Parts: sequence; structure tokens; C-alpha cells
Amino acid sequence: MRPFAYARPATLFEAVALLEAHGPDARILAGGTDLIIRLRDGSVAPAVVVDLKRIPELRVAIREAGGRVTISAGTVMTDIAADPLVRRHFPALAEAAAVVGSVQIRNRATLAGNVCNASPAADTAPALLVYDASVVTEGPGGSRRVRVDDFFVRSGVTTLTRGELVTAIELPLPARRMGAVHVRRTRRRGHDLASVTLCCAVDDAGVTRIAYGSVGPRPVLRIDESGLLADPGMVEYGVSGKNFTAIGANGGFSVTGLFYGGGWHQLWEQFLAAVWIICWSAFGTAVLLMIVKFICRGLREKDEVLEIGDVAIHDEEVYPQETFAERVSAMSSVSGSDE
Repeated sequence: MRPFAYARPATLFEAVALLEAHGPDARILAGGTDLIIRLRDGSVAPAVVVDLKRIPELRVAIREAGGRVTISAGTVMTDIAADPLVRRHFPALAEAAAVVGSVQIRNRATLAGNVCNASPAADTAPALLVYDASVVTEGPGGSRRVRVDDFFVRSGVTTLTRGELVTAIELPLPARRMGAVHVRRTRRRGHDLASVTLCCAVDDAGVTRIAYGSVGPRPVLRIDESGLLADPGMVEYGVSGKNFTAIGANGGFSVTGLFYGGGWHQLWEQFLAAVWIICWSAFGTAVLLMIVKFICRGLREKDEVLEIGDVAIHDEEVYPQETFAERVSAMSSVSGSDE
């Protein structure tokens, strides 16, 4: 670990001034779950580390006001996963926060840090996209709000400018009844980065919002306003509409269609196709075995040919009128007379 200066400002003004003065040579310390590791392995070598934990505006707080819920930059994942306000209005975010790292990590990692790290595999990013969350920043030019969908640029890069820091995450209260879920797929059981992260929300107007993580350089959001994905009677998979981009890059499937009858028809067709492929594979295997057997039989027949000196003798093909024993006896007598 290379040496660096350590600053612990007591106000937002002091923190912004430090960040503006040092620019990219400054690193923010909030939870520190990523920063400490990078400091130790030498992947980052800042001139100064700015600790934000003494700033009152950034201390742990989750509050509702003005039709939105505000989560301060110092709020850790454990608090978010257990907060009644978040669990009632944003259950998918609570689910996402509950699977970030280990218990120890969740006790230190902050939501703001998870967003600012801009990892495509950030567990909370899809949920924030689905709930149309915004990032509140403070910088030399004052305060501003940026939608999370506009905040991400690519892996490790956001729209934060020099001297800016995130002070809070805001989530608007849903205008309509909404159901949402967060799921993830990891390479192994236990604590691991997600190979795919998905958050899906459907409101009572039939609008479906789906957000992905770990599938590109940044988390992505897709919205179906046609109501097709939310329609229990939808039969076909991979439906596309004017305002809908297919769930997958090459088309996807409908979760509702799968459980309301339409999807099982498609699954049955896929099952029959799989059986057909297996049958053809079995037939091909049988043909291959027959070919191998034929080749082996030919090799065995070839071994029956005996060579005596420079003359190859076969009891049926070369000398059809004589037996093998008689021909050998004749050759032996010829050899004896030569001597």
C-alpha cells in the first residue's frame, strides 16, 4: 500500500473543496468495502483519501417526504434491507440489499457507494432502475438530481464531475400498485458476483419494467408499456411491441405466459424438439457403431493372412484348390531338395 494523505471533513463544503482541489487523485471513503481492497492491492494510489463519515447530512437516514423516499449516502445495506419503509414500497430493493456480499460487508457497504462504483454487477442497480431512482449530488456548482439510468456511463464511470459527491438516493413512491422481485444468478453458492442480475416490476396498469445487471458495460433498463408482458393470456414468447425492446438480445420469454398456460404450450414444443434430437442422436450413434464394427471385422480378416518368406498364402483366395496344410508341405519339400 502506497502512502496517502487522510482527510476527514466535517461539512459538505469542506468535502467538495477537497475533491475539487485534488480531482482524480482523491478517493472517497464511506463504507470502504471496495476502496480498502484496492488500496491494499495497489490498483488505486490516491494522493488523499476523503472520509465522509463525520458529515451530518450523510449520516444514516431513511425518510419519506414530498412523495419520495430518501436514503442518505451513509446508509448501509443492512439498514436498507431491514427498513419497513423500503420493504413496504420497494421490496425488490430490500431483496437486493440483502444479498450484497456477506453480513460483514452489508454492515459497512453503502447504497451510494454501490452506485458510485458503477459496477455492471452491482446488485442494487437493477432495482434502482426499475423504481426510477435518482442520485442527489453536491458539487462546486451546487446540488443536482440525476436519474440512475442517466448516471451510469460504463463500468467504473459515472456522470459525476470534478468535486462532486453523492449525498442521497431518492426513490419516488409508486403512483400505482406495483409488484416487484429481484433475482440473481451466481457462479457458485455463497458470496460471489452475479453472472446475471434481474429486477422486474409490474404495476396494475400493465406497465412492465425490467432491468438487467452483469450483461453489459452498464446496467440496462427495458420498459413494456403495451401491457403484453403483464397479460396472463399472452401465449407466444418473445413478443415485441412499438415501445418494447425484447427481453433478451435475441428475444426472450414471458414469465406470465409461462405460469398462465401459454408458456406450457411452448415448453411442450421444445420438449418434443429435444426428444426428436435425442432420437436422431441415438440413430447416428447406432450407425457409427455399425461402421466401427465393420472396420474391426475387416481388420480381423486381414490378420488371417499369413506371410511365409516373401509369399503371402491364404487358404481360400490364393490357392482355392489346395488346403493350407498341403501347400505348406509342398514348399517344405522344395526347400529340402534345394539343400
